[in-house]
Amino acid sequence: YCTAGHPPPLLVGAGGPSRYLPATGAGPLGGGGGPFPLGSDRLAVGDLLLLVSDGLIERPGREYAESLVELANVAEDTAADRVLRDSGLTPVQRVCVQTIELLLRPTGHSDDVTMLAVQRVLPPAPLRRSFGATLESIAPAHAAIGDWLRELGAGDKDVTALRHAVSELVTNSIQHAYRGGAPGRVRLSADLDIDGQVRVEVADDGRWHEHPPSISGGLGLVLVEQMVHQFRLRRGHHGTTAEVRHRITTPARLLIAERVGPSVAGDPELLLVLDQPSAPGPRVRLDGPVTAATAGVLAKELQRLTRNGTRPLTVDLTGVTLLASAGVVVLQHVLRRDAEHDGSLVLYAPAGSPAQHVLTLSAMPHRTDDPHAAA
Repeated sequence: YCTAGHPPPLLVGAGGPSRYLPATGAGPLGGGGGPFPLGSDRLAVGDLLLLVSDGLIERPGREYAESLVELANVAEDTAADRVLRDSGLTPVQRVCVQTIELLLRPTGHSDDVTMLAVQRVLPPAPLRRSFGATLESIAPAHAAIGDWLRELGAGDKDVTALRHAVSELVTNSIQHAYRGGAPGRVRLSADLDIDGQVRVEVADDGRWHEHPPSISGGLGLVLVEQMVHQFRLRRGHHGTTAEVRHRITTPARLLIAERVGPSVAGDPELLLVLDQPSAPGPRVRLDGPVTAATAGVLAKELQRLTRNGTRPLTVDLTGVTLLASAGVVVLQHVLRRDAEHDGSLVLYAPAGSPAQHVLTLSAMPHRTDDPHAAA
């Protein structure tokens, strides 16, 4: 490591007190100075390393040494989850978010504040699950890969992509491998490679059966290929194996722009179609997953609400947690029927939402701004 004019790194021990690593000296990088001496240390499993800019140390009304001690104490408490308990954040997220909140609230700051935390952790055990080849297995498979990725510390974008891929691939096995035959099994496995890539496999023991293009069209596999970094499908006499490889990242958090909302517990398999009577025109909001198991319900509701494409309707997809290919097919059909009757169906999916990502990949017309925001 090289401090180069910044405060020394803080090492928060997994089972002991915090300590600052010795500063290496020299001026800031890019300032024309040098040479830049390097220091070294070692992280044990569970140790957390915190790097900060001097804006967090040189706060109004605080001496430099006093501020260093205060940072070490607060970082140690937040890492151990002794401050705002059960926040749902990982240790590195707690240290960054809660430390800034606790230190800056009483004093404010006169310079920009940047924090970077890294923790050495053991990877989670490989995921190994087996499900019956029925539509009821889509939701538990979707939940299993999501829980495993959260334990891994994956960012929301990667979790969304891989959960979507698993849902599509499990659906694919159910529809193609055991069509018309005896009930079978679908196996789900996930591993973390040493290079930071997640390898996910969905396998079955059935024989491939093609569906008519009007029913399937291969849209699910097309979406999987576009949402992950690598996708390979191996078909043989003893079953089909779909392999996905995806590099995992965790994005930075910009606190001044962060929007935090309450989590609402509910049935992860349930799709709610909620009427919005306060809207200036006909509008519904969807909450939950739109998969092969729930797409039929959505199709019937949209047919009823649009009166077969003759009535305008705004469909708010903000609460959609998963928009699988079966749901895309339903929305495409409704949009085509709406166009034939010169209706005014509007799909609204906020930028960055799971639905917006899929609608963009599918080149489906939609809005990312709320059409009724002013009202």
